[in-house]
Amino acid sequence: MALMTTFHGVCCLTAVSGRFATHAEVAYPPMLCRAMACAIREQLILLGASGPAQSLLLSDLPVHKTAQLSLSKQVGNRPTLLSPEALAFSLPALSSRMPIVKAHDLGVHDRDGFNCSPPLDSGSIRWRVDQGPVTTARHRTEVLRKWFLRAKELRDLGPDPCVCDTAAPLLQGKCMRLLRELITASEYGDNALPEDIGKGFDLLGQIPASNVLPKKTSFASPEDEQIAQEVYNLTIQEVEQGPIDDFTASLANLTSFSEETIAPHGVDVILAGLVFRARKTKLAGLSESLVAKTVDLRKAYKQLPLSESARDDAFLSVWCPSEKTVHIFQSLVLPFGSRPSVQGFYRSSHCLWHIGAKLLDLHWSLFYDDYVVVSCATEAPHLTMVLDSFFDLTQWHTSKDKETPFNAVARALGVEISLADSRAGLFRVCNTQSRKAELAANIASMISDGGASAKAFESLRGRLLFAENQIFGGSLPDQEVISSLNVEGKDGFIYELEALAAVRGVLDLCTQVVHTDLVLFLDNDAALRALIKSSSSSPVLQELLRALNEFEVEHLVRANC
Repeated sequence: MALMTTFHGVCCLTAVSGRFATHAEVAYPPMLCRAMACAIREQLILLGASGPAQSLLLSDLPVHKTAQLSLSKQVGNRPTLLSPEALAFSLPALSSRMPIVKAHDLGVHDRDGFNCSPPLDSGSIRWRVDQGPVTTARHRTEVLRKWFLRAKELRDLGPDPCVCDTAAPLLQGKCMRLLRELITASEYGDNALPEDIGKGFDLLGQIPASNVLPKKTSFASPEDEQIAQEVYNLTIQEVEQGPIDDFTASLANLTSFSEETIAPHGVDVILAGLVFRARKTKLAGLSESLVAKTVDLRKAYKQLPLSESARDDAFLSVWCPSEKTVHIFQSLVLPFGSRPSVQGFYRSSHCLWHIGAKLLDLHWSLFYDDYVVVSCATEAPHLTMVLDSFFDLTQWHTSKDKETPFNAVARALGVEISLADSRAGLFRVCNTQSRKAELAANIASMISDGGASAKAFESLRGRLLFAENQIFGGSLPDQEVISSLNVEGKDGFIYELEALAAVRGVLDLCTQVVHTDLVLFLDNDAALRALIKSSSSSPVLQELLRALNEFEVEHLVRANC
């Protein structure tokens, strides 16, 4: 297997039996990729960068990845495309300029087809807008009263037979009989969840399916004898260097496999719900100021037990500085860093989200253990009581010390969402100051140290991508704007918009670029032909192409397609 290196957009191609593992060679010739990669690598070393690690153990990768890469194997039978040594360059002295993450304004448009929020959330929003705050409050109060009376009846029946004796104290009052009936009443598909919680979750082997979450099969790595042996060897080396204090380091995750994956609601889902609600409110001829708050489950993993069999594998070693020795602790609840813990907990929190949206018509979203709740200003006090009652009913404990009242600015997932202009259908998103300060401090530390490990770079890259993706967006054009562009009234209006994005990108983003060549990539053939010919039958696009030509002449640039 021949391997080439990827550097900032240069393709990484793996030749396997004379064929390429990706389709990127259509755009980039393989010999050009090889030459560019080698040239950049040599130039970085000449400028003071450290060369790649001489061995996998020096590359500071996670142990299980090291084991797989050392054997040229990868989970899922996918070919390994990138050598870990390619990430091991350290930074020379760089500019002290920090990346600035700016806010984006997301405007509302009135197309009925625009709705990316979950269907259940959309149904709750429609019902809430149609019924109004008074009817909604009365309905929620009646539902809670009914279920509180039912919960008392169920608890009077005595211990639940599906809850094992060792798990009962750890459930802190959670009634699995009640959860079973709530699941049935809300038509939720995870009927096995009460039994799985009652007996506790396993840490090894197959992760139980919910029949609700998205399907995505993943396999356990140690099915391969060579990988299992290599994992063991590297684990022994890691133990010799120091104790294991994170369950991730135990490598137990390599033994688990599942048929599903989690699907937490990101900022895009939150904003889709806000936009959809603003649109429905406007269509109903109403005007309401929206507010929001975040409800955080307190020590979420510690509210769910491990199964009796899993406890034999749930030992963590922690270094005691005062005694200069290692202390061993057994976990009775879901441990941090365990893949089955994430899957089991998310099943539980997603179930609560579904019940709240279905039975109480809550407009809320879920991101792991954070619930972002949206309300109009008039119903906020009553909704606060409803939320407190709901979590009291289900006996899930929330972080009261971190809760804030409903406000025009909601903080969740490391971003701030401003609802101050919700009456106008405008919502603003930006990263929180603490997130931006943390990223800037990490980058400053790397620059001052003159480098960092591959693991540190990987972590920083993930944080930067997360911070960027959370606020990625732009102004959504109003229906009148779309109509003004589509002057011919065409049913299909695709290539014009594709070309519009490319041309406006040059005109708006390249104002400081002079005397250089630009490459525009378009995957729409009609748009590509229009830019190559610098001519179009669309009057609007023809005017844009004229502006592009003037820009090229003024800035001495040449746009290539």
